Amino acid sequence: MLGGLPAWREFAEGMSDGPDVRQLEENLAALGFFGETPDEKFRWSTIVAIRKWQNARGLERTGRIEQGRIVFAPADLRIQDVVAGVGSGAGGVVLKVSDTSKQASIDLDPSMAANAPLGAKVVVQLPNGTSAEGTITAVGSPVERDSPNGGTSLKLPLTLVLDDPSVAAAFDTVTISVTLRDVIAEDVLLVPVTALLADVGGVSAVERVGKNKSEVVPVELGKFADGMVEIVGGDVAEGDAVAVAK
Repeated sequence: MLGGLPAWREFAEGMSDGPDVRQLEENLAALGFFGETPDEKFRWSTIVAIRKWQNARGLERTGRIEQGRIVFAPADLRIQDVVAGVGSGAGGVVLKVSDTSKQASIDLDPSMAANAPLGAKVVVQLPNGTSAEGTITAVGSPVERDSPNGGTSLKLPLTLVLDDPSVAAAFDTVTISVTLRDVIAEDVLLVPVTALLADVGGVSAVERVGKNKSEVVPVELGKFADGMVEIVGGDVAEGDAVAVAK
């Protein structure tokens, strides 16, 4: 059942008032068994609602809930694994649970941390070949992981969720591929790398082509990407035609 308070005592006739009673009644009301306004008093209406709930669950209709029968959780949980079995110790782990939202965990080389900040967008490749957008929701501290070739290496653990969880509704525990995207520069002047010339003194240049003549113009280079280079200085403007090698 949902609630921030733990189930720390038995719910039964004669118990003292308390916010845990209200929490129980709110849950019974949400399940359709309690028709009154939830409050902190354990009344006959509470007993009737418990009996209805017990009947629906196939339990003995006692009108009381013994301690340990229910657990309050602050949010919806998904049963991941049933750990306890017949003969297990009473104080051991009973269930393993997880969040109800789909999420993925990946280990990244720490040198790529700048490419994966909290909130960054990623592209997730699913086992059926489809791609989906995702968002990094948690970035952990570097930890040691076993390497495939033996030994260990430092990895940066990331958690991400799909922007549209429905695209992965058919998958549970699967292997995915994640592509990180980084904007190197925005609103910059670019020319093809094949347009670069070596000018006197090792200075880079391009050949600017005009209607009646062409001229070699020294330029200052920025970052390279996908066969293009950023021009950060020099007498070259947007719309100029430059010669490229063939």
